[in-house]
Amino acid sequence: FFFFQAEDGIRDPLWSRGLGDVYKRQYQRRVHGDIMQVKNSQTAPSMADFKFYKTLLHPERAGVKVGKEDADLYLSRVLYPVLLLGLEDLAQQIEKLEKEGDQGDKRVSTRFNACAYLAEYLMRNNPKYNPEKTKELSKLYSQFAKKEKLERVLIARKQLFRSLFTRAGAANKGQTSVIKDFLVSLDSDLNMKVKLIDILNENALGGKDVAFEEFWNKFLELMTDQTAFEGDELEKAIEQKYPIGKK
Repeated sequence: FFFFQAEDGIRDPLWSRGLGDVYKRQYQRRVHGDIMQVKNSQTAPSMADFKFYKTLLHPERAGVKVGKEDADLYLSRVLYPVLLLGLEDLAQQIEKLEKEGDQGDKRVSTRFNACAYLAEYLMRNNPKYNPEKTKELSKLYSQFAKKEKLERVLIARKQLFRSLFTRAGAANKGQTSVIKDFLVSLDSDLNMKVKLIDILNENALGGKDVAFEEFWNKFLELMTDQTAFEGDELEKAIEQKYPIGKK
């Protein structure tokens, strides 16, 4: 699933014989500098961090699909694990060349091209043929993609949940907890058999008299961090019971 321009020299991870001096010199310093700046940063994020994973996504383009899946989530599972490892390997190679300096092989250092090196890495480590290389990161990013998908499903229905929350408050007239009534109603609607009530509780969601926005932020966090549901059980239940556009 990788596509690269068929240039002479792209087969060699170090020497870019056919890319041309103009192409090489125009981008070489900028690419090298950007990569090393991130690598050497004291605040450089870990690839295994969900906050870093979120920076790779484009939720504003959620309408672009690969099959039934948002394109950015698809890429995060299929492409990004090997691409990020390739960039890490590239940074190490650049660092090695810089350390060698004048003592290194001039034929390699002067003709080294970051783009060609990365392309070579991606072709050699295509997960389709070499799955072990990206196994751990691919598994982690698949879990992240699942969490992100559920979060998007919930956010798309925020106004619906606000209405349910408001109705719960109006119905109990201060006699019981709005959150408790909301969770009982939601659990019943989704046929979760008390799973939601077991996972979420009034105190964790802000207490009896919490406002909706404060409740919503905690609700979103707990719902997407839960592990009690199998596969995409919760996501499918929400989409089926509360389809977009339903009043």
